[in-house]
Amino acid sequence: MFQPKQFYRELEELLHRGSASVLTDEWYTTLADQLMARFGGTLSLGNWRLYEEFEDGFRLEERGRGTGVASVESTESAASRNRGAPSGGVATATQSTAPPAHEMLAADSLRLAAILDNGVYIFHAGQWNSEAPDTGAMLLLSEPRRILSFELARGWQRDDLDFTLNTVRNAVNLRIRLESLNFDLQQAAEIQRSLLPESIPRFAGYSIAARSISAEQVGGDFFDFLPDPDPGSLRFAIGDASGHGLS
Repeated sequence: MFQPKQFYRELEELLHRGSASVLTDEWYTTLADQLMARFGGTLSLGNWRLYEEFEDGFRLEERGRGTGVASVESTESAASRNRGAPSGGVATATQSTAPPAHEMLAADSLRLAAILDNGVYIFHAGQWNSEAPDTGAMLLLSEPRRILSFELARGWQRDDLDFTLNTVRNAVNLRIRLESLNFDLQQAAEIQRSLLPESIPRFAGYSIAARSISAEQVGGDFFDFLPDPDPGSLRFAIGDASGHGLS
């Protein structure tokens, strides 16, 4: 039976374990594997697929095996191989270069529109493609955007699945936004440090030291030493913006 409190605890642990960045491709593969390992049995999740956005839609980038509730290959992959088409391989000159339906979510497809409009969408058998089982998919607002889908085994519960996928989507997207913001702040801090002088000039009769330590990642303090034609004079500038951080 699905237990929301246990789900929240495990999701919190999953999203904050280790130091891996959500700005890397590997993080999303790990996410799919961990969701499968932790919740696959309870939610009747099967094989997963991870799609990445390109100009012509979303292309299949990674796939993973379910925990016994679905085969490693979907039925349409097996059918494609039996017809002589390569599964996940490079097309030959005599074959069409268009990816199979399950490996591409075209920009004008109705199933992609359903996911983009709703964030999470549950497709009944045949809606994802002609031979696919029930499938749940969610939109992740990474850069580029990604779609993570799971085949669903018999016995899945709509309320539990809809709740879980929406919660995971919101939590992951929040972490993406926070880490992206943190990355931007780090870049801004590096730019700010680059504006400060690398060395302190020598001036006869004085010991000079200067340092700027911001209260947060980004501050508003500035100082610089300016050239002066008079060797007996030293000019410098100091700036102090009110507030902290970006405020």
